[in-house]
Amino acid sequence: MRTPTLLCLLLAAPAFAQTAPSLGRSSVSALLANYTINTLILLPGTHKPLPSTGKWSIKTSRPDSCPHDDTPCARVAYTVPEANVTCEWTVVPQLGASPAAFLDQNEDASRYLVRKLSAVELGPLTLTNPQPVYPPIALAAHVSDSVVVRLVVSDKGTVTSATPISGPEMLRHSAKDAAEHWTFHALKVGAQPAPFTVDLNASFILESNPPRCTRENPCATLPNGTVSMRP
Repeated sequence: MRTPTLLCLLLAAPAFAQTAPSLGRSSVSALLANYTINTLILLPGTHKPLPSTGKWSIKTSRPDSCPHDDTPCARVAYTVPEANVTCEWTVVPQLGASPAAFLDQNEDASRYLVRKLSAVELGPLTLTNPQPVYPPIALAAHVSDSVVVRLVVSDKGTVTSATPISGPEMLRHSAKDAAEHWTFHALKVGAQPAPFTVDLNASFILESNPPRCTRENPCATLPNGTVSMRP
């Protein structure tokens, strides 16, 4: 599954011109960098994923879920009127070296979008991480490379989709099979359970100078190889 990035023209949202335009732009930019449409979830009417042509807006009043100080914070909405969908988040945009923070989100946001996690963010959520098996046919053919598998994880922490997006075909099935069995703690944005997506990289490495096996000189044993899968 390839999850498309939300598209928007920040200056097209009229609310930005009326209330704190820089806060609005930075908050939406943070959402675009950290969320993407969940193409596994289809709208009831169209049987298609949520479109990327909705409208962004920022609430004029400061939400109660914001920090009780002068930290920049906004309630941002992404609305698709024809689908009767309004996704909302409370956002603290990036401040200097501090990354953006998402303090809560509503049910529509959790249903139709997924949070993109980094390796650092994924670490504390990981429960089990079984490693791929080096396919014997790949060992015999001296195939070594990396395979990237894109996961979509449900709001319960279970893998709902594992899709290889790069790497040799000979290695992809093993990487996909292992990735499907990773398990996680549920991600929460505020009190709302939230699905997420993350890329895993499986490195298939052959031993140094493995023997060359030919029909005339078959190897008694296959060369050794190691596999490591991590975000």
